[in-house]
Amino acid sequence: MSTKSEALKKRMIRHELRQILPLADTTINEMEQRGEFPRRFALTPRCVVWDLARSKPG
Repeated sequence: MSTKSEALKKRMIRHELRQILPLADTTINEMEQRGEFPRRFALTPRCVVWDLARSKPG
């Protein structure tokens, strides 16, 4: 069974995402629209995150 802290470790905010993927915000947005990048989801009304396991390059 996973704990709440383990679940949060698998998520990353934009700043963290850009540290591992050298892509501009616009590129990430466009790739999301085309279905080439995992969609972000709202953690809170002001914080969106991506699933770390699905965001890493192949």
